[in-house]
Amino acid sequence: MVNEYMKIFLLKGLQPINEYRFNMIKSLLAHDLQLNKKAQYGYNRIQIADLTEDKFRGAACLDVRTGLFKDIEDLKDLAKTFTYENMKVENKIKAKRATEVKNSNQEATDPATPAPTTSKTLTSERAKQTPAGQTNRCKTFKEE
Repeated sequence: MVNEYMKIFLLKGLQPINEYRFNMIKSLLAHDLQLNKKAQYGYNRIQIADLTEDKFRGAACLDVRTGLFKDIEDLKDLAKTFTYENMKVENKIKAKRATEVKNSNQEATDPATPAPTTSKTLTSERAKQTPAGQTNRCKTFKEE
């Protein structure tokens, strides 16, 4: 799912902006991504997206970019897009985890092999101990 965040940042964040805005973003990211001047001017959108993914894993990648894009007047709509797409990815992750937990719980208790109950076990043990025609009734005889 980490790749989903990079995909959002690259396809919905960096791709639609013009070259001037991209250079502005590179300049603002230079410190965070530890870019020297040569790298800052030489890196393309894909390289910047790769560096961003390496430096900021998962949702942090979009969170940092959302804050950056919110500060640029022309890019506020992209910041909203990041927030929306981030929520979609996190909902997918939550649904996947819930499904995995549910499946692991079902595997732990297999319905095909029911556990023995104590009442059946005790009944069968008593039946083995008591011979078949024997009764436990006490007969009292009075002899005169």
